[in-house]
Amino acid sequence: MKLQKRLLLVLCFALILMKGWIIEINSANTNVDCLNAYSHVVSMPIVIQSDSNISLYSFPGNGTEEEPYRIENLNITTTEEVCISISYTTKYFLMQNCFLDGDNYSIYILDVVPNSIIIKDNWCQNYRKSGIEIRKADGIELFNNTCNNGVDWGIHATFSPNINISNNTCTQSKEGGIFLNYCNFSYIYGNYISNNYKGGILLDSSFFANIVCNSLHDNSFQGGIRLSRSHAATVENNSCFNNVQFNIRLSYSNDSKVKNNYCYGEGTGISAIFSGNISVTNNRCLNEGYGIFIKDSEHSKITENNLTECGYYFYELNPADHHTYSVEKNLINGKMFGYFTNQQDLKLSTPIYGQLLISNCTNFKIMNQVINGTQIGLLIKFSDSISVISNNCSFNKEHGIQLVKSTNSIITNNVLSYNLLCGIELENSSANQITYNTLSNNIFWGVFLDEFSTNNLVHHNSFINNNVGGTSQARDDGDNIWYDEKKEEGNYWEDYSGVGSYSIDGSADAEDPYPLSEPPVYRNNNIYYAFFSLLILIPITVLLIKKYRINKIKVLR
Repeated sequence: MKLQKRLLLVLCFALILMKGWIIEINSANTNVDCLNAYSHVVSMPIVIQSDSNISLYSFPGNGTEEEPYRIENLNITTTEEVCISISYTTKYFLMQNCFLDGDNYSIYILDVVPNSIIIKDNWCQNYRKSGIEIRKADGIELFNNTCNNGVDWGIHATFSPNINISNNTCTQSKEGGIFLNYCNFSYIYGNYISNNYKGGILLDSSFFANIVCNSLHDNSFQGGIRLSRSHAATVENNSCFNNVQFNIRLSYSNDSKVKNNYCYGEGTGISAIFSGNISVTNNRCLNEGYGIFIKDSEHSKITENNLTECGYYFYELNPADHHTYSVEKNLINGKMFGYFTNQQDLKLSTPIYGQLLISNCTNFKIMNQVINGTQIGLLIKFSDSISVISNNCSFNKEHGIQLVKSTNSIITNNVLSYNLLCGIELENSSANQITYNTLSNNIFWGVFLDEFSTNNLVHHNSFINNNVGGTSQARDDGDNIWYDEKKEEGNYWEDYSGVGSYSIDGSADAEDPYPLSEPPVYRNNNIYYAFFSLLILIPITVLLIKKYRINKIKVLR
């Protein structure tokens, strides 16, 4: 009897332990990232084409807003065109917790009454067109769905305003993650979009969109977030990593706001093209391409952005257009971004700038700046009589200094080294002087003058180790002079053979007939003249003091 009691106690204890294990195993199974198809009820595809054939299915609920029909916990794996299709209905549906592996579409919604369908917690995969396709349906809500490994789009909606797409995962589709076309007032929040071939989130002709707090990385071709003809959008608090070409791009999307986003890695951080009156505010970019690229987007505000190891670029063909932008309180590599337009008689000598853009300015002096680790260190456009003296513009991703349609400027005693393109580039710029600069270890040429750059003087510069493996350390496609005509002295070329002229690359067939045998030494004429003036002034001052003392002694006597 005692033995039976003991066996009974052991058996009860074992059953308790086994129950604990079962609970633990079941709990672990609920934490997996994707739905387990085998834990769902296997079902044939569901195709509802009107209210009349809803009765063919025994859904829980009654189709009202309070008690919608529930399509849930199903495993639909099929070679037919669609797993679940609902069209031309007036009833309410909740579609949740289904595993869907179909041919063209996992879920297809067409022309239903507004705000009638919620789609959440579903797993869609291996579709040839879209994981979730929404057409002509107002106010559809999509939450926590996963769309993976499709041919076209993870989520695609067209002519469907007020759509809410939140906390979904869209990965590895050939076309892209989310694509909205003619979907005004859309809300796209908290989605995870990665490894899609043609882009992450794309909007076309969809006004008043809110794209907030999404994470996008490693999307190719069209990048992370792309808006086209989608005015008055808000793109805020998104994280964009390593998206090819562009992390965030606006084209023809006026009156939009891009703020508090973080862009990192490949591609351009934020790009706006033909998008007027936008604001780009308080974004952080650390990109291999441009940090912020703006083209033909007049009357926009670019404020309080922070860039690291990339740069700002404003592309405008009209000199007056640069002045329409409001560019304030932007940082780059911990320094200020200097943006100066329509100014004259200014001098910048305190080394506080991490990048400079000078447009439509005259009689401007830029001195003592150290500009490293940006795109183009110093960009001068549509300007005249600019003096660039004693600056260091090195380790930049393009050029150290670039002049565009600028004349009568002096570039003297600057250090331009290790730039990934050229030390100095002149584009359609004439009658400038480039003298006493040190140009070394630039990937391409130390100085490059394009075919529209003529009558420039280039002499007494030191060219060291530029364009390694090439035939020359400079290139001239225009008509320019590479020596001091009065002194008959040219430039120092570290690779000069010591015989004859030094040949310069380019269609101009230019050459330096007077190569220097050693690097020239820059002499600051102001210091030079001040020194000699002091030498003259000291004796005169001594004589005047001596004469004053003699006269004073005579008066006392």
